[in-house]
Amino acid sequence: MIAHVTNDECIFVSNDELLQQFKNLADLFEEQLNKDIPKYLKEENIYGHLYNTWLALLPDSRRIFFDETKRFSHAFLFYCIQQVSKHKRTQQFIQFLNNDSEKQFVFTFYLTIEALLWTETVISRVQEDEDLTYCDLKMTIKHTFCDVEDTRFSTTLLFQKKILQAMIQSQQEDELSRHIANAVQRTNEFYEDKT
Repeated sequence: MIAHVTNDECIFVSNDELLQQFKNLADLFEEQLNKDIPKYLKEENIYGHLYNTWLALLPDSRRIFFDETKRFSHAFLFYCIQQVSKHKRTQQFIQFLNNDSEKQFVFTFYLTIEALLWTETVISRVQEDEDLTYCDLKMTIKHTFCDVEDTRFSTTLLFQKKILQAMIQSQQEDELSRHIANAVQRTNEFYEDKT
């Protein structure tokens, strides 16, 4: 799965050096962490999501810029990563990890899983409230994480808007905080199990 991650699917402007650094860290933990990926998320490109989140959480993330060419087709993904990475609990835990790149990678993995679970929950609510089929929503999610702007997804902007509105509502209900707390707990458990 790691081999398939490229800068093309990234929502940030990145470079080959950062991509290789990410892949080196991913190689260290892939076997252990793959066991923790929920089965229904296996279809998704977990490591593509992880790469985007990892970039957003780099200590020098001020130099990582959002790829403006993907602003409309990736609106809710950008919002999700922004909310997760800027959240007070996320920042506190990263500070606690004290720039340990390996521990931060493991935390980012669990944070990505929890962000995807949050996204799935929000999308299921949008599906209940709107006349959208599960297939439409799944295609939107898959399209959201690729770099191809495909005209057959002309309704993507409508889906993005509805999902983004639902995410903002969910954020007001502090649902994301619970997912971030789960990521912190799972990271701690990962290292407790290793001792």
